This record gives sequence, structure tokens and C-alpha cells, in this order.
Amino acid sequence: MSGSASDTQKSSLATLTLGAIGVVYGDIGTCLFYGDGVITPAISVLSAVEGLEVISPDFKGYVIPLTLLILLALFSVQKRGTAGIGKFFGPITTVLILGAVVLCVTGGEALYADMGHFGKKPIRLAWFGLVMPCLTLNYFGQGALLLNEPEAVKTRSTTWPPIGR
Repeated sequence: MSGSASDTQKSSLATLTLGAIGVVYGDIGTCLFYGDGVITPAISVLSAVEGLEVISPDFKGYVIPLTLLILLALFSVQKRGTAGIGKFFGPITTVLILGAVVLCVTGGEALYADMGHFGKKPIRLAWFGLVMPCLTLNYFGQGALLLNEPEAVKTRSTTWPPIGR
């Protein structure tokens, strides 16, 4: 009888240990996900604003303050819902993507947020109808530039906008 009780205790301890390990891994994954959700917008906005330095090095001192201002404005409006932000930035983003093929790599949170707001069909339509053709044209253009001007690989942001040409 005591062997049976001992086996039950060992089994319960093993189950408890595996459960605790699962909780720890789940907590680590959640922390990484939230960290990604916090840092991705900051990096995306900072990268976009740093592009001003390509136009003129005089903008260097304004990059951080302008980035903070944009993030503060976005996060203060975001609490009212993403529909208003989408209505405002949707047309702007479409024009920017069609005009200059602006690429922004978001993080894991974009997949969940976009799928939850729009569903599979609109995302697939946007990807295959707009994003993928623009990315393809962009990559072909970059390849053509490098084939034509191999020294362009040394510059920070190729030559867009084409200043001084």
C-alpha cells in the first residue's frame, strides 16, 4: 500500500513540475511578445524619422524629439480605437507605398492585431494586390541599381530621394 502512495506522490510531483515549467516558458514567451509590441513601434518610427537625415544632415538634432512627439501623439490617439487611426493613416500609407515603396517591418503583434481587426480575406487581398507587387518592384529596382552602380551598396540609404542627380 505504501508503494502505491509513493508512486502517486511521485506522479503528482512530476505533473506539478511539468506544469510549473510550462508556466515559466509561457511567462517568458508573453514577456517577449509584450516587449516586441512595445519596442517595434519605437524602432519603426525612429527609422522613418532618421530618413530625414538623408534629405539634410541638419535634421540630425530633431530626430529624437520628433520621434518622441510622433509616438506620444500615436499612443494618445490609439486608446480611442484603431479605426480612426486607420482612416487617417490608410490613405497616407497607400500613397507612400505607391510613391516610394516604404517598407516597415512590424513585429509579431501586427499579425495578431491585423488578423483580429480585418480577417484573412482583406489581408490576403492587400498583400497580393498591393504589398507584394510593390515589394517586387522595389527589390527589382534595388537589384537594377546595384547592377548599374555597384558602389551604391556602400551608401546608407541608396539614393532615395534622388538628391543632386
